[in-house]
Amino acid sequence: MKITAPAMMLATTLFLANQECESQSLIVNAADLIYHPDINFVGAQSNYINTMPGANNANGDYEQTSSVKYNNQNLMTIKWSDIANSNTIAINKVDLYHVPGQNIHINLVIPGAFAASAQHYNAPKQIQIKENAFANIGAAGVTLDVAFQYPHFSNYSVLFANNCSRMFANSSSITSIDFSAADTYSVANMESMFEGCDNLRELRLDNFSMWHCNNSQNMFLACSSLVTLRWGTAAVNLPTGPSYDPETTLLQVFSLLDLGS
Repeated sequence: MKITAPAMMLATTLFLANQECESQSLIVNAADLIYHPDINFVGAQSNYINTMPGANNANGDYEQTSSVKYNNQNLMTIKWSDIANSNTIAINKVDLYHVPGQNIHINLVIPGAFAASAQHYNAPKQIQIKENAFANIGAAGVTLDVAFQYPHFSNYSVLFANNCSRMFANSSSITSIDFSAADTYSVANMESMFEGCDNLRELRLDNFSMWHCNNSQNMFLACSSLVTLRWGTAAVNLPTGPSYDPETTLLQVFSLLDLGS
């Protein structure tokens, strides 16, 4: 069984909030990084989305790195590929960088598809997340919420690679992941998928499936901060304390939710 959630409205741009506070909050839509690379926001702080020149690899895929700059310093990069002869864009790797003197929280929205342009929604490119795309993300003073959500122009889900082993492993900056529009139905390997995410506190599982997963070893190893699972309007608050075993407890809860195992 796959738990579904209604389509969500998406933020369509990057903006800076709470500019006078010590801790800054950003919303970044990955679609802006790929198809609107020249957006320039100027306020109390200056924020830029820049796209580095790309190139075609041996497979004919167009590879590119897009970046978000905060106060003229690198804050986040997304390496992505436009897959040759297909309607798929792959997100290969996301990285964060420390900006001295700043505490920044990023809400990264990844829609299930990107429109070919702001004016033409008739030829969308579906999004796939590659293995290790969110692994080893850690930067002092930077926290990250990741949301896989439906694009406002369609009901495309975000595709996940068949091998999701260590996809989010050892990412100390990630505090929550929203799987509302994640297609994990065909994923076979989830070994160590969240291992070492010691600041991960919440998972939203509306569209998460483990039906074809045959390896979930160490999936939640060392996820001692993970205390809340949400789907729809329901929530499970997990136990805390030194006796809390997230690996065993979470897989038991997943089984009760009929997510498969």
